[in-house]
Amino acid sequence: MVYVIAALMTLTLAIVLSRLLPPETERPVVRYGELLRSAVHYFATESLLRRRAIYGAFSFGAFSVFWTTMAFLLSGAPYHYNDLTIVCSASSVPRARCVPTSPDAGRTVAGPSPDVGLCRPDGAVIPALWWGRHSLVMVIVGILILDVGTQGLQVTNQSLIYRLAPHARSRITRPTWSVTSSAGRSAHGSGA
Repeated sequence: MVYVIAALMTLTLAIVLSRLLPPETERPVVRYGELLRSAVHYFATESLLRRRAIYGAFSFGAFSVFWTTMAFLLSGAPYHYNDLTIVCSASSVPRARCVPTSPDAGRTVAGPSPDVGLCRPDGAVIPALWWGRHSLVMVIVGILILDVGTQGLQVTNQSLIYRLAPHARSRITRPTWSVTSSAGRSAHGSGA
């Protein structure tokens, strides 16, 4: 029954969107190989794109390492949480916690140097997590700071790289996210 309801909702949404969305304009015909070459070209020629990919890679890697090691912290003294408690605790932090910070990240991008604010959240998370060895409140504060910093970095990165070629956003995004996500997968896969 659940699948029937989901199918009906999807069909309803498709009908509504087909009537509300404007018709698609003509797109230039570009071969797939040309698209891939242009993505590589952008990555090779735009230093901002490479730098932002590296920032994202470090952030994604740190985030993966953080959540992997957090299980060890919460399962040991003084917490002694079991696996289920750790999973429930990690997922119970409200997901909307970073929404109010996105406009701040956007305003930071508009300033003279978007890199100035880059280290503030990541630097603030270290003392919070250090004290988190003895205080669950500080663990939660550290999680919130880390998440705000990560979300802010993502918003900043996208805002900056999309300015490079507004007509080629997917070709700008693909190589950047390939580098960024590979670092996170490597950190997670190494057991860090």
